[in-house]
Amino acid sequence: MIFENGSKYVGEQLSIDNSFCIEMKIDNINYVEEVLCGTFKIYNSDKTYIKLSTYFEALIIGNLHPFYTEETGEDKEYWKRLPGYSDSYSFKYSNYIYLKMKELFILPDASYNTSDASIDGCYYCCYCKNLDCFIGHYLYKNENRNLSQEILLERINERTKGVACFV
Repeated sequence: MIFENGSKYVGEQLSIDNSFCIEMKIDNINYVEEVLCGTFKIYNSDKTYIKLSTYFEALIIGNLHPFYTEETGEDKEYWKRLPGYSDSYSFKYSNYIYLKMKELFILPDASYNTSDASIDGCYYCCYCKNLDCFIGHYLYKNENRNLSQEILLERINERTKGVACFV
């Protein structure tokens, strides 16, 4: 199984002192350009909104987007934390697909800003083909130090209505 346009995943984002239920929908995949985009729905992370939606874009690590470049040399530290990481990775033949995802704005109002949730960081994710799930880290700076939150997302059936999350 491999993710496709319209695929939906649900799971949790765990920080040191909190956890949030999140839902991810992949809206468009371009395997030729090795990119995709979609939306996150994050539940109970913001005091104003029960559900916060964001738009993201992602680079699929492959021929066009390597694990690290001169500009992103520090990325190697984060990629090594993910299952199956190898310098000789080929996304066509591996059980894993690696993605670097960046939330660009909050929906539906791109000018909305909140101190309760951050979209300043990025996600280093690994899609496990055989398990049909995403595992990863959300990394961001807070008061001049890097912080990390774990994520685990599993595919949900199209027939599933709503999200159940116990916190």
